[in-house]
Amino acid sequence: MSVFTVFWISLVPGLIAGIASALYVRRKPSAATIRVVQAIGSGVLLAVVCTQLAPRFVRTGAWGGWIAFAAGVALMLGVRAATPSGSKGKSQIAFIVAFMIEFFINGALIGITSVIGFKTLLLVAISMCFCATTCSLSIVSRLTEVGFSKLRTAAWLTLIVVLLPIGAVGAHLAADALRGKDLTVAVGVGAGALLYLALIELFLEAYEGGANYAKTIALFGGFWTILFFAVLL
Repeated sequence: MSVFTVFWISLVPGLIAGIASALYVRRKPSAATIRVVQAIGSGVLLAVVCTQLAPRFVRTGAWGGWIAFAAGVALMLGVRAATPSGSKGKSQIAFIVAFMIEFFINGALIGITSVIGFKTLLLVAISMCFCATTCSLSIVSRLTEVGFSKLRTAAWLTLIVVLLPIGAVGAHLAADALRGKDLTVAVGVGAGALLYLALIELFLEAYEGGANYAKTIALFGGFWTILFFAVLL
């Protein structure tokens, strides 16, 4: 698979996140709407991990895959821990840097899975659309609340989102250099990181305030959609 294919596909989550953020600034959606989007994203990510990534290192039985899986979770925990909740100037810088790291990692996950096959690349990119969108909305909400202008917020968001295709291309080149070798470790890291995003970043936040039919339908709808495309493709 060419690096240009990976680059253009990795641009899609960033573009969707940018459009969603622009709409957010223009008219802030209700909390219920955001929760439903998060529930869909959680279902999508869970399906990608269950059908495309986890089976590839589980069936090998290699300890490296399991250790890499734990490392992927630990990596995302580290990013989460580094994201401050305060509203002071230094906190905003740390907040932005933390999301820069997260977007770069999300892009790297796209790049890693590109060596598995086009179907897996496409499904992971679809799942990243939801991750990038919810992260972007958090960024815009936080920066506007602390007094950033729309232009300044857009500039920072663009800088953050650009790191997604950069991470994808870099990870693709690194993984492609290892083509033909055991990629169990790389897939394990990706599975752990994506599972963390599905359960902690999306699922728990989606179900804040309790469950309802809309969230449940969205969750299983996202999961079923990926299963459908996994079979169709």
